[in-house]
Amino acid sequence: MSQVGRRWSRRRAQVTAGAVRAGIRTLEVVAPSAAGTFVERLWFRPPRMPAAVMRRSVELLADAEPLTLRVDGRDLRGYTLGDGPQVLLVHGWGGWSAQLAPIAQALAAAGLAPTAIDLPGHGSDPVRRTDLFEAAAALRALADRRGAPALIVAHSFGALASSLAFAEDPPPAAVFLAPALSTEAAVTQFGGMLRLRPARVEDLRARLERYTGDVWPMINRGADLNWPGGPLLVVHDRDDPETPFALSAGLAARHRNVELMEVSGPGHYRLLRDPAITDAVAQFAADHVAAQPA
Repeated sequence: MSQVGRRWSRRRAQVTAGAVRAGIRTLEVVAPSAAGTFVERLWFRPPRMPAAVMRRSVELLADAEPLTLRVDGRDLRGYTLGDGPQVLLVHGWGGWSAQLAPIAQALAAAGLAPTAIDLPGHGSDPVRRTDLFEAAAALRALADRRGAPALIVAHSFGALASSLAFAEDPPPAAVFLAPALSTEAAVTQFGGMLRLRPARVEDLRARLERYTGDVWPMINRGADLNWPGGPLLVVHDRDDPETPFALSAGLAARHRNVELMEVSGPGHYRLLRDPAITDAVAQFAADHVAAQPA
């Protein structure tokens, strides 16, 4: 995206966020219960990148084989690239499958077969509402179709979705990029973005706890996440404004099989195309997966 395009996108996002905040404040005065319902609906509605931005990333995957996965009556589109052991790439909240194209290319060059889909409510999916359960179900369906992955590479929300999807049969190895390890932390960040009053943030938290039921403790373990799989590489920018670095650092400190790669500069999104990080992911895959039979 050009510099002018980035400025325009930021300005549009600022205007939209301002209008949403004004709407919430008005509802809190005239209809407090409706304000809570509105905030809850916003939580389940991923942001959508402009189609032109998504198309440009798709163009990086000209050699990839298109993939369509039918899940609960919805066609989720994605791709597979290369040959070898299966690698499942999982984008984050508001992301799309081709957003991980640089990592997919590096893994394919290393003799692996990266595969990704647009999660429900994301990318090419016309439906705009989704949740963690739908994302996990889609990942399970993809594994059922393509075979159990030898490696998972997941960004942000994708790390939490992967942890839920493969809690019973984790992959031999995984890479988490700026992982979201706690829904509680995400609620706090979401509340700050919308400048919600503390009572409204607490109301959203209570609504989500009721919605997720028995799963709520599991998706809030944060640094105490019990990663049951093999080696896990966690890459995180210390100054990431979206997901707390402290949770990744704590996770690495608590588990022998978790390696933390602390970076500075790429933030939450640019680390997906940072050459040094792409190389590190490919090297991790070569060390832990490539030697396995396809």
